[in-house]
Amino acid sequence: MKEAINWYTKSAEQGYAAAQCNLGYCYKNGIGIKQDEVKAVEWFLKAAEQGSARAQDLLGGCYLGGQGVEQNESEAIRWYKKSAEQNYASGQYDLAWCYEKGLGIEQDIEIAKEWYEKAVQNGHKGAIKELERINSESKEEIVDILPE
Repeated sequence: MKEAINWYTKSAEQGYAAAQCNLGYCYKNGIGIKQDEVKAVEWFLKAAEQGSARAQDLLGGCYLGGQGVEQNESEAIRWYKKSAEQNYASGQYDLAWCYEKGLGIEQDIEIAKEWYEKAVQNGHKGAIKELERINSESKEEIVDILPE
């Protein structure tokens, strides 16, 4: 694993976005290197600024959870949107979840459903479960308001 970290570091330092994102992921999770969330954010940011949808999504997660950076839900949304708009399924899922819960953005179940649907179209399996849950909850709500 140390060999991979060496190659990621060399490539990342030369500005290769995929390597920057992968190195950030290793730092965030302590894979082959000592865990360091601050360094993870630094590498995610470099890759995200180059347009890496994966790095944008991971950076959004750091901002949402306050990992390696001060928690900032609106900044998380900004990065999730950038990722989602590139059709990155995890970014779409994460943005949908924020819309559903009202995290960093006004709660809007309909917009959440739209982003979950896009995530499903891009192969995100977890989004299928979320859509099914939301749809079953809304059916229950409809049943609750119907006259007897």
